[in-house]
Amino acid sequence: MTQEQIKQNAEEYYDKLGSITIGVENEPNSIVDAYIAGAHSLDDEIARLKAEIEDDNAVIRQLKAELAKAKNPWVSVEERLPKTSDWVLVRREVAYFVFRAYYKHHTWYADSSFGEFEIEPPTHWMPIPEGGNV
Repeated sequence: MTQEQIKQNAEEYYDKLGSITIGVENEPNSIVDAYIAGAHSLDDEIARLKAEIEDDNAVIRQLKAELAKAKNPWVSVEERLPKTSDWVLVRREVAYFVFRAYYKHHTWYADSSFGEFEIEPPTHWMPIPEGGNV
């Protein structure tokens, strides 16, 4: 079968079906439209759509990761450190105690009723929540 015959057959099927839809009512099937218009081969159009779907999936994965981070306010110190001298909450993965602390000159400091003291480097930190009297 020649390409012209294939195109003719596709046009006939398209006419019989009216408007082929994918997911949205009255939205023409872009694969068939592109094929009929002769802009691309059917394989090229399928490959283009697969690439578009993969791009969309990558965006979805990125948004899911950002959402997970938003739900968990703890930041790994390996990922980034707070601004120097900003008071934050800190914790260590081994012993899950939370301290109010700050980071200055490569050292972590916490405070107590006895004053400030140097602490073991934490594994995670988070900003003190608004309205938090810590």
